Amino acid sequence: MKKSIKNLAAILYCLVSHGIYAKEGLEIKKFDRFEISRKIYFKGSDSLIKSSGSLDKKHNNNDGNTTKSVFTKTNTLNSLSEASLPDWSKAPNSYIFDPNQSNDGIYIPVKKAYYMWSSDKYIGGSAIPNGKVTADVLWEDIPGLIKSGTGYALEILDSGQNAKIKVPINKAKKGNAVIAFRVDGEIFWSWHVWVTDDPSNGSKYKSYPNVKRQRTDGTVEVIPDTDWGWMDRNLGAVSSSLTANEWIKNGGLLYQWGRKDPIPPLVYKGNDFYEVSGSIGRIRHRGAKNFTGATNFDNLRKFVLLSNATVTNNIRLSVKNPMSLMYVNKDDNSGIAYYNNNANLMVNWFGKMSGLNDNQLPELNLWSDNSQGRLNANYNDNASAQPYKNKSPYDPCPNGWRIPSVLVANLASSTYVDDIRVDYSPFGVRTNMAKNVFEANNYHKIKPTDSGVPGFMTNFKLYPNLGFDLSNAGGFNMGVFPGTGAVVFNAHQGQYTDQHQTTLWTATMARHFDATPAVGARTLFMIPDKMQTDIPDSNFPTVQGRYWYFPLGSNSTTDAAGCRCIKDPLYVVNDYDFPTEYLAPETEYREGLNNPNTYQVVKNASAFTIDIPVSKAFSVQSQLLNNKEILNTANFNNLKANILWTTNTSLISSATVINPSPSSLGAISSSKISVRINPNQSGNAVVTLHNGSVSNPVYWSWHIWVTDTAVGFLQLYHRIARNFGYELCKLCSKSR
Repeated sequence: MKKSIKNLAAILYCLVSHGIYAKEGLEIKKFDRFEISRKIYFKGSDSLIKSSGSLDKKHNNNDGNTTKSVFTKTNTLNSLSEASLPDWSKAPNSYIFDPNQSNDGIYIPVKKAYYMWSSDKYIGGSAIPNGKVTADVLWEDIPGLIKSGTGYALEILDSGQNAKIKVPINKAKKGNAVIAFRVDGEIFWSWHVWVTDDPSNGSKYKSYPNVKRQRTDGTVEVIPDTDWGWMDRNLGAVSSSLTANEWIKNGGLLYQWGRKDPIPPLVYKGNDFYEVSGSIGRIRHRGAKNFTGATNFDNLRKFVLLSNATVTNNIRLSVKNPMSLMYVNKDDNSGIAYYNNNANLMVNWFGKMSGLNDNQLPELNLWSDNSQGRLNANYNDNASAQPYKNKSPYDPCPNGWRIPSVLVANLASSTYVDDIRVDYSPFGVRTNMAKNVFEANNYHKIKPTDSGVPGFMTNFKLYPNLGFDLSNAGGFNMGVFPGTGAVVFNAHQGQYTDQHQTTLWTATMARHFDATPAVGARTLFMIPDKMQTDIPDSNFPTVQGRYWYFPLGSNSTTDAAGCRCIKDPLYVVNDYDFPTEYLAPETEYREGLNNPNTYQVVKNASAFTIDIPVSKAFSVQSQLLNNKEILNTANFNNLKANILWTTNTSLISSATVINPSPSSLGAISSSKISVRINPNQSGNAVVTLHNGSVSNPVYWSWHIWVTDTAVGFLQLYHRIARNFGYELCKLCSKSR
């Protein structure tokens, strides 16, 4: 091994890498390049029986090996034939629910939990005990997203391994929740429920056009374009836009590498704190101001002593504590454990594995890396590009989706130069250029124009401090990438920060050719930071900012970063499709839900009428306030209007309901409050809707605002700040 600092400094395969690697047993030196990089980056119908096909009596593990049949390990399944049993290890850990559909929620089968604790190669061998079985909403980031009972309880149908959790969803809301499955109060599995509009309409981009898959029978073939695609947003995001509605929630959720459960950032893009709530209580970011009745998220973290930090112990602990970040401490509990006491080599959250050296830990293959964590000798040859294999039991993506993989697990050459091909990253541009050459030519720095830029880097569009639009990058639609932020234990006191930066995991935990401990996984890392003083192109000295793109970045596995799922090219052909089972729709009413709450008009010399549709009252009550009883005809058989208050007693002459007794739910659309405005009067009033009598409870209220003159509009423009560069996109610079 070459020991010179000159050679070993090349160990860093991305400036975001949080570790320096060296051979076991050798002195690990501290290199200036790492210290510089830290200063640069860290400033200030789901059915219980499979829908189709049959399986062998053996089931593929995520490492390609086989285990004994589920039938032989789980005697409670003996009512089913062995051949009909699906591989429940590959059942999803998350579910998408589009609130625009007619169904009212989902059922989550719990059989995966039983299979994993019985038969998984890491946590198996300790079956779920008998006891009181319950389910609840562990946390939700929008109150009332899941229609739960007292104490956030959820109903469980059937029993034992055939049980399924009924998860009714409030379709007037979007957000995320985690559903916990417990025995005697202890969590044995959990599932992420993601309520968002359909995220499947993402790009079809392939960085490496001949990317392949491996079928169950060993056949390796190019993935057809019809079986490939990206989600249009990050996992957990409720928006795919950089600037439109819900843009503050476009970053998605965070994951420690290899874990199935999401971590909520607890901070929106506008730097507003929010909390999650559920059976876990109310959880808030440490920077929040009011902790009355709430818990600091930091208090949920788990620190395992190094001597106890085995893969089995730590993954079991993570499963039972799905909202806790996991770390490994020194045995004297004085702080975080590091390999060879080097602060740049944090021990992985999952600890160590008997029978595997620390450099072999990528072979745990927690998220199903194409290379299964193994090295390839001629890694940049086309023949070395590894095919996709079956999805991992710990993959956080929904059914039919998975975490994308780099095509080789190699970290660098024998001289510690990270020269892996850029197109081997699923987030890479279309070039087989080595990473070190790509960065040496400064192609990772996004310039104001395409002058002098290679074709594969043209049309990069960025929104300063918001994210990147790569929908025409190099002539291909790579997608839109908002900032995700991250949690890095050794940066910013270990709290979530840098919402403008994009960090997205791949399934690949990379490794060196030697005995160097493996501690990092490949990421996409991008910076759209207009506050930095970098000058990306000397031809435009007034355009400043750090605008960087690293498709082969790296983060410590202990970090929490975002995920972007790809279509799983194997779930159908390798027969592990678990389609979602939905709750049949109840009677619901959504008409007028987005109608205004205020009606503004200008006074007139003649009397006139304002007609207010009453439908909003019924849609809000039933959808947002969960008052389904209001949809019974007895509750709208004698509608009444009332003037609750007014600033001008001469403003309104009458407020009456037209069609006060609609014959059916559909007939409510013909009912309205007719408010008669007197001549030459202005002021404010609030009109309320009741049934039977105005002394009965208020169904809804509307503000009447009559002004003396028309209300004007103030046009706001985005002020171009040349010294920050790019404004909303680099095309602004091109138009000069």
